[in-house]
Amino acid sequence: MNKKIDYLFETYHITPSTDLDQHFFTDFTIAQKIISYAKLSRKDTVLEIGSGLGFLTKQLAKKAGRVIAIEKDTQFEEVLHDELKNYEHVEIIFANALDYLPKEANKIVSNLPYNLCEPLLHKLKIHPFEIAVLMMPKKFAYRMTSTGPIGRISRKWVVELLDDIPKDAFYPQPKINSKIVRLTKKQEIPLALQQRSRSSV
Repeated sequence: MNKKIDYLFETYHITPSTDLDQHFFTDFTIAQKIISYAKLSRKDTVLEIGSGLGFLTKQLAKKAGRVIAIEKDTQFEEVLHDELKNYEHVEIIFANALDYLPKEANKIVSNLPYNLCEPLLHKLKIHPFEIAVLMMPKKFAYRMTSTGPIGRISRKWVVELLDDIPKDAFYPQPKINSKIVRLTKKQEIPLALQQRSRSSV
């Protein structure tokens, strides 16, 4: 996949932005794992945050009924339109996910820009998704199961720490290792059932 990335960078005159913390995974099996963990079907509308070169987007499109792909960096506009032109059920939106997070998606998938992890979690607290599968720094992932501030944000989800992804699986290579994390929204107990439970104590 490295050759494909180099080819697209050269063809579309793309330079990865260090300011936006852009790192692209070079192992196709990573995309397969992420998609498997998301449990996708044609009934799903998937929101992808940070589409980049469209590698993961294309695989999502093969499984989901609708894909909303959000990318902040407009230097990817041409390559995304070219790579995804045959997928009519993919909508590409150039926006900052912190400002625009469509709520019609029931599943969220992202190879997160690392500097977006904490602010995005705050946004996801009010998003009605069922499952989110996120790639994030390994140290940050473990903070999600801690008793600290990040752990408190994460209490409304079942947090599963899944595969470790080494830093050499990305280009450009980050300084830290990553982890795939799955968030599943906890089922809310209906008020009537809560009251019935209290009255029986």
